[in-house]
Amino acid sequence: MDHKGQPISVVIPGDRGHVFAIPRNRATMPPKISAAFDALEAAYKAEMDTKANDRKAKQAAVDATRAALNDLYDTAAATGVSRRQYHEEGYLYAASKLNRALEEADAALQLLLDHASQYVNPVGVGLAPDTRAKSVATLRLLAGQLTDRVAVPNIDD
Repeated sequence: MDHKGQPISVVIPGDRGHVFAIPRNRATMPPKISAAFDALEAAYKAEMDTKANDRKAKQAAVDATRAALNDLYDTAAATGVSRRQYHEEGYLYAASKLNRALEEADAALQLLLDHASQYVNPVGVGLAPDTRAKSVATLRLLAGQLTDRVAVPNIDD
């Protein structure tokens, strides 16, 4: 699990460094923010590729990077409400998907426990009442962990 993101830094001569933590899955970024950030990255890469001894080209590249950076900040400020709504909807979708996956995991684990407990039953009918088989013990441990899981928090918490 990556919860810190990918650090990306943009340094413009005469200005402070601008550090961003971008999610590794950029598809989770709102489209307008993603497009503005892609433009910033392209401008910064072009600036880095410009030869230092060509002052006019270097200054033009620095100006293009500064303009792209300002556009990113302006886009983020202008889309504040829609950006939060975008992330809230994405969060709710992911929470629903996680809860459904956990329900499916519970059902699959129950099947595993049923089959494993019957497999190790020496009598051969029904579940083994008290087995110390490693597979069953591990599955019971997993079942306990799934049962004791913490609920997905509300996005505003």
